[in-house]
Amino acid sequence: MEIQSDPRQDRTSPVNATPDHPASAVLEDPVADAPASDVDGFDQHDALTPRQMRLLAALVSSTDVQAACQVADVGRTAAYEWMKQPAFQNELKRQRNAVLKDALSVVKISATRASTELVALLDEDDASLRRLVCRDILDRAIKIYDMEDIETRLAAVERSLKQNRRPIL
Repeated sequence: MEIQSDPRQDRTSPVNATPDHPASAVLEDPVADAPASDVDGFDQHDALTPRQMRLLAALVSSTDVQAACQVADVGRTAAYEWMKQPAFQNELKRQRNAVLKDALSVVKISATRASTELVALLDEDDASLRRLVCRDILDRAIKIYDMEDIETRLAAVERSLKQNRRPIL
């Protein structure tokens, strides 16, 4: 039996099937191409295959689609088709957000040390350095104040909407 690749489905399908080997037979490893389990809010019809999950992992770590395709051993045509699917787009966004969240956690942990170092620079003899440090600290203080003000106002709007009243600004 001759094997031919179907670029539309990016799957391997038999050609010249016989009664012993029907055309609908699956030639790939059924476990390797089975849908991923119902995880992270995907319904069974939205589940992604392991091949799609490999591409997702490669796309999360690379901005170059072609390079991600090579790493995941997936054709570009299939990759671009998958990237049009809402389930694939949602999972890519979820995974990229997870990576960003991890990176922000590292920044948050380092923020205390950075703040301590910045405040310590206020005692430096160099006047121009102290001026720059003062500007940095004041700029950050103003941003924090603005964010807290926005959060307070937004919370008031949300409470008002929850009570089905007009928002009070």
